[in-house]
Amino acid sequence: MVLERAQLRRVILCLSCEAGLLPEHPSTDGENRKQDCDEPVRKGDLNRQPWNADATANHAKTPTLVFDSATLVQIRLSFLSKCGGQATLDALCWMWHHGGEGENPMKNELCFGLIGAGRIGPVHAESLAFRVPHARLAAIADLKQPAAQAVASRCNIPKIVSSGAEIIADPAIDAVAICSPTDTHADLIVAAAQAGKHIFCEKPISLSLKEIDRALAAVESAGVKLQVGFNRRFDSNFLRVRQAVVSGEIGTPNLFHIVSRDPFPPPLTYLRPSGGIFLDMMVHDFDMARFLMGDEVEEVFAAGAVMIDPGFASENDFDTAVVLLRFRGGAIGTIDNSRKSTFGYDQRVEILGSKGKIASENRYPNQVIVSGERTVYSDLPYNFFMQRYTDSFTAEIQAFTEAVLEDKPIPVTGADSRMPVVMALAAGKSSDERRPVRISEVSA
Repeated sequence: MVLERAQLRRVILCLSCEAGLLPEHPSTDGENRKQDCDEPVRKGDLNRQPWNADATANHAKTPTLVFDSATLVQIRLSFLSKCGGQATLDALCWMWHHGGEGENPMKNELCFGLIGAGRIGPVHAESLAFRVPHARLAAIADLKQPAAQAVASRCNIPKIVSSGAEIIADPAIDAVAICSPTDTHADLIVAAAQAGKHIFCEKPISLSLKEIDRALAAVESAGVKLQVGFNRRFDSNFLRVRQAVVSGEIGTPNLFHIVSRDPFPPPLTYLRPSGGIFLDMMVHDFDMARFLMGDEVEEVFAAGAVMIDPGFASENDFDTAVVLLRFRGGAIGTIDNSRKSTFGYDQRVEILGSKGKIASENRYPNQVIVSGERTVYSDLPYNFFMQRYTDSFTAEIQAFTEAVLEDKPIPVTGADSRMPVVMALAAGKSSDERRPVRISEVSA
């Protein structure tokens, strides 16, 4: 079945009309009303085959409709039942908004290969398999085959291999999701870029600025898209904080504070290749500082301590740290990290501006409050990042998929991924030398 764009519009309108799913929209006289089915389409129009351009010429005033997710699912089911699965709603909707009559629809699906089935790999695998409609997870790679098998079984991934090179060499793969250890990221990015694959990579690209620059140069040379997994940018709470700053709702930001505390420390074996608390844990908060404030950091002053597990000292690392930030625009910020918060995953932000403040509190599995004679309390917040940031992990993959399919700008650029590492290296230097360190000292 090949339909022109005007015909596709008519099909979608007919289906949504028949299902009673047309949304509210302003009429020409400014009043909100339900779009009736007499114009531009009528019930039963879908059965008038073939849908031809002449038949749609009389319906030039087709409105622009915006459907929510539940409505789209219902329309999709209706469409597939009537058209025998020969086309998908996704292609129709894209042609509705982006195509012209006679134009071919865009590639409607991004085929992913995932590299790494460890801690974060399964999180992204579930998003790709179940939550991102335009993505298809076709293959997974991990040296530990039982781990890959487990994820493949849970997420219905048809192909299991042992190396990232096999994923990158597969001509059916459009994009790779790199979830392997940090010290493999740069080489995999370079190889994927040279193979013409688009790349989603977990943070950081590398602990070395030289390696980051090598990877970014390869991406630039190949003309592919790269997004790094700073997922907190896609969290609805933090997006609201950013909106308050960008819109001027709280005036000029003066003070900034992030609290980021894990519920329990990682095993010491995890620390050795991670780069330590500044590069592994606080790197997310450095990214949030730039993103939420809309300003660059000029100077950091860091202090670290071992307060939880003496084993951290043997790894030349801290389990507790505080960093003072000086922003280019004059504002001051603080970030505090702890590897152990006994009450759960502690993730809070506050910005004080000249007109007010905005604060983001922890998220909870429920909103219940228990009130008694002596106490008022609620249950504990989400226990770790897999639960707290589930929606943001999906949203970042969705944004990457749309950026590739629709050739839109990537929401987290190479420069965005580099600067938090610069800030983390400056924090490490500051802690070692017990002095403020300007970003310019380590940025080159």
